[in-house]
Amino acid sequence: MVKFYTDDYGLSPEQLDDKYNPDGDGQHPGYPRVAWRLAVMSETTCTGYWAWVQHELHKEEDELSKDNPFNTPSIEDGYREYSVTWTIEVHARSHEEAAAKALEIQRDDKSTALCFLVESSGVAEVGQDVDLDFSIELGERPDNGNPVYTASAHGMAIFNPNFSSCGRFPVDPMVAYGMTPDFVDGLMRMNADAGYDASM
Repeated sequence: MVKFYTDDYGLSPEQLDDKYNPDGDGQHPGYPRVAWRLAVMSETTCTGYWAWVQHELHKEEDELSKDNPFNTPSIEDGYREYSVTWTIEVHARSHEEAAAKALEIQRDDKSTALCFLVESSGVAEVGQDVDLDFSIELGERPDNGNPVYTASAHGMAIFNPNFSSCGRFPVDPMVAYGMTPDFVDGLMRMNADAGYDASM
């Protein structure tokens, strides 16, 4: 059963520390330190543990809000909120150089995106299917440390693309990560053949 930590939404890193770490060496029950260490190693975060927990709780709250059928998009003066994902391929010698080139192209008002996905209230409205190359690496599950094959998407190591990055919500792999059904099947089959548990 999925557990939501709604009582922790809005708490500061200091308040989370006081709540779960009164004697030292404590951790949040939903976001263990091993998951934070993996995030640090993969350079998806550079914050301290409790600041990372606060960020993960904020993402959880956002996803829970998107999945609530009683929530409706706020519309004011004809405007609504959209999430736009922009994808482009660049040739570079390092991650840093690739990021710098992508930022330069994105800021050029004469450039166009190779692919974009526009979402409103968690539902894809506009998009273009593309074939993306994902690197598959042997990593560890953040919840138990067991080995599992993962694919990198949006700076995160994803081992089961049928779920959100926090593992709590079913998602469409193409909408969430740009992963085709064939790629998802291949990743799941690779873990199954190796005897690795990629289930949620």
